[in-house]
Amino acid sequence: SLSLSLSLSLSLSTPNHHRHHSFKKEMKKRKIPESDYVESEECGGLRIYEVRGGEAGGSSSQRIQAGDTVTVHFDVLYRGLDVASSRSARLLGANRTIAEPYSFVAGGAVRALSPKRAGESGGGGLYSGAGGPEPPPALSDAVLGMRVGGIRSALVPPERGYGQRGLGEIPAGASFELRVEVLEIKKKDK
Repeated sequence: SLSLSLSLSLSLSTPNHHRHHSFKKEMKKRKIPESDYVESEECGGLRIYEVRGGEAGGSSSQRIQAGDTVTVHFDVLYRGLDVASSRSARLLGANRTIAEPYSFVAGGAVRALSPKRAGESGGGGLYSGAGGPEPPPALSDAVLGMRVGGIRSALVPPERGYGQRGLGEIPAGASFELRVEVLEIKKKDK
């Protein structure tokens, strides 16, 4: 009885800022069968799977639409390997990395809103000159219709991913899984 109430109170008292740390662990716990993915017209025909729906009870205006500025964490998974991730976007001294969310305008070409040039330092010399990982072009469409706090997985074909050049461990012409968590939405001006 004591252990049940202790574990229950611990799980209820866990602050929100610790939730995003569990995203990577939560996402890697199970492989989503391809048959569970559904084709989404809203996402440009990508096959998607909703892992977590995000903030509920809102109007459709709280969902991401083309032209909205969004901030996300993303992971590119190929054969179980996390090949590119905004969670390890910046290299610190002593080979330690920190998460750096990625911001862009949904529904268009994926371009970071304020990219850092090679050698530019954002932390008083603390960061290395290497920029964050390159997101796949499909990221822009994969977030459409999502809400803050939502987590989605999308199967990305080569033509919507890294194409015939590949990226790191992803060979040319390969499909992969893209997992994205929405952290913030700024609605476009009407």
